[in-house]
Amino acid sequence: MPVATLGESLAAGTATAAPGDETAGYTAPPECPDRAAWRSSLRARLPPLLQTHPLLETLSVHVKKVQHAGNAEYEGELGAIDGAPDTARTVRGASCEEVLDALGFIGALGLERAARIGASTASDGPAEAAARPAQPDARLDAAPAAPPVTASPELGATGYALFQGGLVPGSELALGAALELSWRALGWQPWLQLGAYVGVPEEITAAGGSVRFEHWSTHAVACPWRFPASGAFGVRPCLELDLGQTTGEGLGVSEAARRSAPWISTGAQLRAGVVLWRRIELGAGVAGVVPIWHSRFFLRPDETSFETPVVGYRAETYGSVLF
Repeated sequence: MPVATLGESLAAGTATAAPGDETAGYTAPPECPDRAAWRSSLRARLPPLLQTHPLLETLSVHVKKVQHAGNAEYEGELGAIDGAPDTARTVRGASCEEVLDALGFIGALGLERAARIGASTASDGPAEAAARPAQPDARLDAAPAAPPVTASPELGATGYALFQGGLVPGSELALGAALELSWRALGWQPWLQLGAYVGVPEEITAAGGSVRFEHWSTHAVACPWRFPASGAFGVRPCLELDLGQTTGEGLGVSEAARRSAPWISTGAQLRAGVVLWRRIELGAGVAGVVPIWHSRFFLRPDETSFETPVVGYRAETYGSVLF
């Protein structure tokens, strides 16, 4: 059966709508604007001649709460009151107002298109109208999409542990804390994290003495997407950048000294997490790291205590909470 055009589906809805029922074809959670408010915003998008058009009475709106990535969101559907499945359009957003605004945009486009098709058909004679081929771009499913619905940014805090043996001097373990920011827009799901970590100090013994290493760094991570886009479990590909300092201090040797060197590195990371109770996320990640600044620490002129590797790896476990 061919897909109904917008004009046809709206016209069919006119016969089934209940003119005296102000709530016909409109359902939404209590916190959403009522039907009158939504129709008022829809009329504001229309030209004056369409603001009282009978096709306006045929639109149906249904909004419900759904879960997306562990958060409550709203999903709305716009269609004709006759319930024809081929004419329905669905959008999702962080608030009910965003969803209803997008449905109003779609409804206004559909009404204008239906009015143009009706006016064009009325200007032709019966023979011309019968011979006119169906225009695919006049169908509801070909109407321009609504403007992208973006979710409000979410701020959170993260605590994490890094395991990076051989990448930096000192202990394999480093502990850190960070702030994170995430949002959704235009099909992207950016996630940013900015924090700092400190390596657990460690003293390395050598013949006739020892050297004590300390390491700290700021740590930035940026991820453009999440796979899948919704659901409790997700995986993110990320890029990371470290800017910090490594310090070595000789102990138990003559002319002992304390030296510091910059720590600059970049890398690629893959992190996976699971959302619990809508606000808490637990996960782990693994990264390949490329140090940009290479340094060497000597206990004696002929005895190297540490040299920055050309490439290294680190693993991470983390827990975060959204504010």
